Amino acid sequence: YQRRVRGWEQVRWVPGAHEICFEGSTAKALFMSLGKTLSCIRGDGIYQPCMDFSLCELDQRRPVHLFVEGKVNESRELLRIKWGVGRLAMECSSPPVIIPWAHRGMEEVLPLYHSIPKVLKRVSIQVGEPLDTAPLLADCQKFHFSPLATRKYITDRVQWELEKLCAKVDQIHHC
Repeated sequence: YQRRVRGWEQVRWVPGAHEICFEGSTAKALFMSLGKTLSCIRGDGIYQPCMDFSLCELDQRRPVHLFVEGKVNESRELLRIKWGVGRLAMECSSPPVIIPWAHRGMEEVLPLYHSIPKVLKRVSIQVGEPLDTAPLLADCQKFHFSPLATRKYITDRVQWELEKLCAKVDQIHHC
């Protein structure tokens, strides 16, 4: 299958919640695997196989897509993002560039617990400026941050960028 799909190498990997993406049916698990979804066990922390694999992909300059909140967000508020973002940036062989983005309206297209998408719904997407992690990592080295403090610093910066984007996308979506 992978050889037949043009541009397969450019398709990004994405960690996905094991209980949502891989449990329930073999067909669903196969579909998610073919879509380059990695089984991520929620609650197992930032040191687990899906994050290790994501780090290897980043080390090879391949894109990885993260759902930084680490769960299906049933509210419309930005949740605290997970420290795996900081770990990947900190341990990558070459500091990655993070492209933050936010959206509104998908909850109208495919409401939770529904399986059939609705059409003609408004969706707004805002893509932020690329965030180069090299200067952030340099700051952490300059001030002798511990690994824990470095992960938190990077994660907090990504959180701040997402908060700005969410404010913009909210403004656009409700015009």
